[in-house]
Amino acid sequence: MCIRDRLIAFSDTNGAEFVGDPARFFKALTNILSGQVTDGLEVMEGLLAQWQSDGCRLRRLSCGYVMARVYSIHFQSAMQSTGSPDSPQIRTMADNCIRWYRTCVSEAQHMGAQVMEGQALLGLGNALAALGKRVQAADLINQSIDVLANATASHHLEQARSSLAELQTANGGS
Repeated sequence: MCIRDRLIAFSDTNGAEFVGDPARFFKALTNILSGQVTDGLEVMEGLLAQWQSDGCRLRRLSCGYVMARVYSIHFQSAMQSTGSPDSPQIRTMADNCIRWYRTCVSEAQHMGAQVMEGQALLGLGNALAALGKRVQAADLINQSIDVLANATASHHLEQARSSLAELQTANGGS
């Protein structure tokens, strides 16, 4: 039995949801990585909804960001295969990605978690850029740069600047 499964069993036996629920969340993520996408997304979304109703803001913020990244990776991968966001499956993945990034931006702002806010703004900008919404994307990435600079988050700031440069290059240097 792997450590993740031992944590879940310990939680079930001893009422330690603070350990077991995140383990379940990341087990669902590993299920997605092994091809069980629908089931994994369902578990992750269910836990995030539970944490919202329970008021577990920090857990919801950090795992919500992971959720946004999962949707982002899946919709961008599907976009590379088809080249168009027109399919219902891609549109649903993109909408969920954007929803979770926006949720994270809002939560991070309310919590004063500037680095998470900056990362979520960057992710949202990159998602919109992938959908061809380059003006909105540039605005969000610039906001990300401002927030990350204010937080002195140099690694993430460099990522945001790199994303903006790539976007500007794709737009012909504008």
